Amino acid sequence: MLGAIIGDIVGSRWEFSPTNDYNFELFSDKNSFTDDTICTVAVADALLHDSDDFGAYIHKWCRKYPHPMGGYGGRFAKWVMSDNPQPYGSYGNGSAMRVSPIGWWYVNDLWEKAAKSAACTHNHEEGIRGAQAVVWAMADAKELRATYGDKLTEEIVLNNGLDHGVGIYEEFPQNFNVDLNKCRNKFDETCQGTVPVALWIVLHSKSFEDAIRQAVSLGADADTLGAIAGSIAEPLWGIPKWMKEKALSYLPEDIKSVVEELHKRTSRLRKLSKQCQYYVFDDFIYVSDDNKEACEIEREWVHYLAKSYANADLIKAEMAKRFPMEQWQDVADNYNLPVSLLGTISNHILTPKHKSLKNVITFLEKHYSMRKANAALKKAEKEKKQHIMAIMHWKLGLGNFNKLLSGESPLPDKSKKATKNDWNIEPMPTTSDEMTEMPFDFRIPVSVMEIIKNGHIPEVQEDHRFMYCDDEYIRYYRSWTGMCAFEAHYNKVGTDYRVNHLKMNHALAEFGVNGDRAGAALFCYLLIAEAGGDSEAAWQNYLNAWEELNEKYSKKD
Repeated sequence: MLGAIIGDIVGSRWEFSPTNDYNFELFSDKNSFTDDTICTVAVADALLHDSDDFGAYIHKWCRKYPHPMGGYGGRFAKWVMSDNPQPYGSYGNGSAMRVSPIGWWYVNDLWEKAAKSAACTHNHEEGIRGAQAVVWAMADAKELRATYGDKLTEEIVLNNGLDHGVGIYEEFPQNFNVDLNKCRNKFDETCQGTVPVALWIVLHSKSFEDAIRQAVSLGADADTLGAIAGSIAEPLWGIPKWMKEKALSYLPEDIKSVVEELHKRTSRLRKLSKQCQYYVFDDFIYVSDDNKEACEIEREWVHYLAKSYANADLIKAEMAKRFPMEQWQDVADNYNLPVSLLGTISNHILTPKHKSLKNVITFLEKHYSMRKANAALKKAEKEKKQHIMAIMHWKLGLGNFNKLLSGESPLPDKSKKATKNDWNIEPMPTTSDEMTEMPFDFRIPVSVMEIIKNGHIPEVQEDHRFMYCDDEYIRYYRSWTGMCAFEAHYNKVGTDYRVNHLKMNHALAEFGVNGDRAGAALFCYLLIAEAGGDSEAAWQNYLNAWEELNEKYSKKD
């Protein structure tokens, strides 16, 4: 939603004085929100009040802000001023620029809800189609982002496409093409003249800002094209923090509060959705029946599966109206899918425009196989990491190895804070032949320090570490002998903590070969692992240090 608002604000100053300068100033005192933002917020407000009477909320908000920058379009202005507003058959791009909250709020009813948000004013088929194309492209964008994360590139976006959104305008997305030169400096306020252009721009973007700059510098309907492109680019690329903060500074408090509340609510829904698992061939996990909220918002395969089984007969009846069941069955058999699941998936792929199952097959080849490969990769990475972690903890004697093998955290219960009285301990040696001390610089975030301060009280014999922390020192001891292994002084620096001095016990009888770098690396590893962090790099650093020692002593021999 904020992506649409940013596109609107950035494009506002260029709506009636077009620019082709890609490097234009994004934000200035000449920018403001327009009717695009007001209508978008109105749709969001309706959702927050669990209402699909979008017309009533749009009417209310536009009357509240009767004179936005650029004003309202002619027929829409009359609709706003009417005491009994009725749809007026518009196919203007207003339905597409305001629809983005639905793309964040709904998962399974995008087609219906987008149409409803449009029809209160833009009840022409093109007006409705424009809104539907935007929310479906947003769904495509979210899926790409969820699949690739930070590894998402311009090439991946272009190759994978925004197939659902594009599919509303082109039966086969690979045939989709827009000549931007023909659109440049052409003011087109229609959905059919704006939405495909926005889709094309996002498909060829490399960041959120890039999409906005391309849209605005086209010299067309700058604010609305920016809003539509921004709606789709937001779930695809994410929005830089500074742009969010800058855009919010242009908004009055009542508008800002709706934006922030929708963001808070949809963020919670996204967290819930992560509780559900991908469906990967015959390796799947059902969504728990008691987690109704997660079921409703989960768009991934396991939800499709659950829905397809629950409504199998109804789904099959609808499928038969579209294509012969023999065709459906052939595709389902080929991909080892239940027919009803195929039908459920197809509801999110096929539009009335599609005349064959080719689009379903294309989707399955691209996304289904991609999910399987991605799941296999994640599984392999997880297993590798677990293996490495197991070796680390076992070799260094940290925690309960049996717990680790069963998938639990090997670290002891942290509910009880360790003190020096919880273990039979010895002081750190003071002679230079048994102890080394050195200046140190190791940053510990506050959240991590809170965990470390609880200490470490061994629960099993193979746990070789006892640790407690006071207001100045972190001290590690060997659990069997009670000998002090590390004594680290720390203090608060700004918002973090820093270890600034480290003493290490190098008694040969207890710790073997004297190696300052290896000892320091071990200390870093213990702290990172203690807080449940990713200690693989610290482990490797420790191994490298011992490798150097081995090489050093072998040469001495």
